[in-house]
Amino acid sequence: MPAMLMLRKILDEHGGVSENSWRNITETSRLIRVKKQHTLLRSSENCQSVYFVIRGVFANIHQEHHISPFIVRFNWEHQYLGDNLFMKDKPQLLDAISLTDSILIKTPLSTMSNSYSNDLQLRNTLNNLQFNSINKLLSRNRQLLSDTRKRILEFTETHVAILNRVRKREIASFLAVTPVTLSRLLAKNPNLAQQIKPPRINGVIS
Repeated sequence: MPAMLMLRKILDEHGGVSENSWRNITETSRLIRVKKQHTLLRSSENCQSVYFVIRGVFANIHQEHHISPFIVRFNWEHQYLGDNLFMKDKPQLLDAISLTDSILIKTPLSTMSNSYSNDLQLRNTLNNLQFNSINKLLSRNRQLLSDTRKRILEFTETHVAILNRVRKREIASFLAVTPVTLSRLLAKNPNLAQQIKPPRINGVIS
């Protein structure tokens, strides 16, 4: 499916967009490609664009001076990157780093901001998209209250689309456990291990 049609599908799935707003989006958006481990967004920097993932997997990473960085959210196809969808010149709270070679649609926040003000249908759509993104963060926080095995089990249920596309150390970071702890638990639970099969790099499991 062509990238812009996929973006239209994303918007329609969450409430739709008027033809006038859609025309503005198509006129100002462009397709971009990024390589694996590319930092697309940096925390504390003002975000000028919103990115819709057409193909690929990204990690939102929390950075603080006194602790090691950790992953708080994964994003993949039919999702967006950025702390907000319509507010210009706001600092990013999280880094966004590609975990695979990826394709995205880049849309200026000015376009979204203007459409948000003038198009009730698109306003509801962007609110729905942002609610889903925030809910992913809240869901992870709830998971951290569970024991490690339950966290992994829930991860396999809610992240089916990326189980074979991210490395164990990235999953461990998201689950707030060490890679060693994750490997030991998977070794004791073959059914879970079968579901989490990390990608191979040059024939070696990463």
